[in-house]
This record gives sequence, structure tokens and C-alpha cells, in this order.
Amino acid sequence: MRIKHTLLFLCLTTAAFGQLDLTKLQPVDQQLIRCFVNARCATHGDSTFAVERFPSFFRTQFISKFYNTGETIPFRIYYAEDVGQPLYCIQHGFCRGFSITCPLPQRGFYFVRFFNQAKPALVEIDARELTVKVKMYGACEIHE
Repeated sequence: MRIKHTLLFLCLTTAAFGQLDLTKLQPVDQQLIRCFVNARCATHGDSTFAVERFPSFFRTQFISKFYNTGETIPFRIYYAEDVGQPLYCIQHGFCRGFSITCPLPQRGFYFVRFFNQAKPALVEIDARELTVKVKMYGACEIHE
């Protein structure tokens, strides 16, 4: 049996799991994330886990609940240092609908946004503390 998995890697904005260099990035419109606030989503999830230090990572199979395993879904990972701070795109690519692994190179907020027209999804990772809080919204109906 073949095990299928998807890993999300940070692009050149980090140095092999090092600190993010936000001076090299342009802020993006926060509406990309805020549009999920009043969205109707078919599935939700949340979890909490502890890390000993940063860098770390988060992995979940949440997306397998509403995406097909062979389906190719475009995604973007966004980062904000704290509430009210600018939002930056730190990674983009495509994944298969099985699982995600999101690197957490430093403290802050991470958002993994899946751009599927029929079933957009968002994973919100609050990694400001060593106790990381995660909220997941899947197969949503959003009004952008």
C-alpha cells in the first residue's frame, strides 16, 4: 500500500526553517482570511498542542474530510506577527487532498488558505505561545 501525503515547504523567504525575513515581502489584503469570519462551512475543527520551541510544525489530515485524495488544490500560507499586524504570503503551491504539514519557523499567526472554487478552506494556526491553537474551516461557502 502506498501512503500518500503532502508536505508544505516554505519558499525562499526562510532559510531552512529560520526566521522569516518580512522586509523582503509585500503585505497582502487581509480580506483573503477575513472572508471566512461569516462563512458557512460544512466542517469545522479545532485542536491545541504544545511545542517545546520554535521552529516547529503543524500536521493534520483535516482536508481529507472534504477533498478527494487525488484532487490538486492550490494553497497559500500567510503569516502575521500578531493581531492587527500586516499579513504576508510566505508560501504558495498545490497539494493533494490528504494532509498538510505547515512549518512554524517563529511565533505568530499562520493561515493556510485552500483555493478550491466549490469548497474553499482555511486552517488558522495561533502560534504566538508554546501552546499552539488551531481552528479549521472546511468546504466553506464564502462571499468575497
